[in-house]
Amino acid sequence: GKMCAYKKYGASLALSSSYLVVFEVLNHILKTYSNPLEHVSIIQDEMYNLHYGQSLDIYWKKHNLIPSIEDFLQMIDGKTGSVFRALIRWCGIENDGSVLEEASQLFIQLARFFQIRDDYINITLPDYWKKKGFCEDFDERKISYLLVLNKAITREHFQDFFIFPEETKLIDTQKITLYAKLYNQKV
Repeated sequence: GKMCAYKKYGASLALSSSYLVVFEVLNHILKTYSNPLEHVSIIQDEMYNLHYGQSLDIYWKKHNLIPSIEDFLQMIDGKTGSVFRALIRWCGIENDGSVLEEASQLFIQLARFFQIRDDYINITLPDYWKKKGFCEDFDERKISYLLVLNKAITREHFQDFFIFPEETKLIDTQKITLYAKLYNQKV
């Protein structure tokens, strides 16, 4: 329920601070762990995956594209899944790693669930609206799973979503129009 850092301090300072935290973690690993290079390698791999997934998300939003379900899942696996994967990979270093592959697949499914659930409740759950605002993802022009699923079912690219200028916050009647269009598709 608190204001996020980029809105409170600006995108540049929030981004710079987040990278500073990453370097603090890396420095801590180098000073603390007996085999730090394996741990640092995991951080490096998963930060790459996270940024790749985030880049897909940004690209689609910037170019008014709604991806296929497969591409959307690839984005989730990078953007959200990287954190889950990093945790399980670290566990593999400290243990024998015998269940690493099975656990990794489970964590990927959890990441997908987490992201899709967040997309779904942002558009459908009134209690969520009380915390974040009515269909906030529409304001951010976020490419959510519901738009991706709608495209897969109807073959429609949902261009109505993109007709409003990105810097303009949508009014409730515009959001209701978009919401009704999704709802009427029986997605």
